[in-house]
Amino acid sequence: VGDSDSVAATCGAWDMATCSSAANCSFSNPGKWVCQNWCYAGWQCSTSSSSGSLQNVRIKGKVVKAYSACEQDTALIAQCEGDFRSADTTYAESDVDDRVKVEHLGPSYLTPGNLGPDEAGNAVIPTMYTACVITLCSMILI
Repeated sequence: VGDSDSVAATCGAWDMATCSSAANCSFSNPGKWVCQNWCYAGWQCSTSSSSGSLQNVRIKGKVVKAYSACEQDTALIAQCEGDFRSADTTYAESDVDDRVKVEHLGPSYLTPGNLGPDEAGNAVIPTMYTACVITLCSMILI
């Protein structure tokens, strides 16, 4: 996915360069996430991957800042231990999309508005819903 400069198109500790010291940090609440690898993933990527600094977060622009998609480098994370970036907090800067998140309801919920991993972009769910409604109506009328 990445941005126009290909930042975060692949896994990397993309935030380290902009937060190397407390005086030279562009983030309001830096945490251990500064030293962790992440990449941008599609909007359908789950945000419930983990807790604390490894929590995936939705970013404005329909992407997810995904830590769970990347292998973490313990040497990089160790650079944040014991300094101003050591808090195990979730990324919560101004670009986070804080709208209500609708997570996938489960495979047993068949509704036209079922926002699953494909955000109902597949025609199978509405078709199955319609078939079920027609079958039930037929059974009631007979």
